[in-house]
Amino acid sequence: LTNHKDAAALAALAAAEAELGRFDEAAKQAAAAVAAAPDADAKAQYEAHLKRFQDKQPLRLEGA
Repeated sequence: LTNHKDAAALAALAAAEAELGRFDEAAKQAAAAVAAAPDADAKAQYEAHLKRFQDKQPLRLEGA
């Protein structure tokens, strides 16, 4: 749908995959988000997500 160019959409897809326990697919989508990140801050955030998925952990909001 986004042709792997919308980093935010890829990151959301990665989070959804991780929530379902599909960590390998989540990591793949997160890596694509890193590659498509529009700036250094976004890239750092998506890299942190990627690390969580590689560690087989879903993405959780702090305090939630």
